[in-house]
Amino acid sequence: LSFAIYPDENGKATGTLYEDDGKSNQYTKAQYRRTQVTVTREDSGTRIQLSCEGAFVCPARNLVFTLHSAGNVSEVLLDGKALPRSVKESEAGWQPDRGGSTTVRVRDDGKPHELSLR
Repeated sequence: LSFAIYPDENGKATGTLYEDDGKSNQYTKAQYRRTQVTVTREDSGTRIQLSCEGAFVCPARNLVFTLHSAGNVSEVLLDGKALPRSVKESEAGWQPDRGGSTTVRVRDDGKPHELSLR
């Protein structure tokens, strides 16, 4: 699942993804998932915060974030731990792209996380 992030002139962006089974009324019993993505630019770099709400279990997948206008990124942290620089789509990692963007991949475990791009 990919997110293309274009921060505003202040380095901020927000978005929400809503998911459910698409077939039943189970969303009325919290069988949905709402994923909030919040991006802020700080002096130390850019922070991407993920929060999840609801009990719907999504299929196994990666979340892929492409941060446009990311600048020179030399390190990406997931919850304070360094992610490897990797081009393999099957594993967590990050890579700079042409034009100043950076792409980050993480496993979607339905839990809140914080990514720091420095």
